[in-house]
Amino acid sequence: KKSIEVVRINSENSLERRQFSTTESGINNLLQWLTLNDIVGLDF
Repeated sequence: KKSIEVVRINSENSLERRQFSTTESGINNLLQWLTLNDIVGLDF
């Protein structure tokens, strides 16, 4: 089972790191975790 690791900088300028499954529910969880101000970059 594959997962996506996502790192974001929160409003306090600290890093938040989470892993999400590549299943439909995992991607939905990722989309709910992100905010409108997040900038997303992908690294393959």
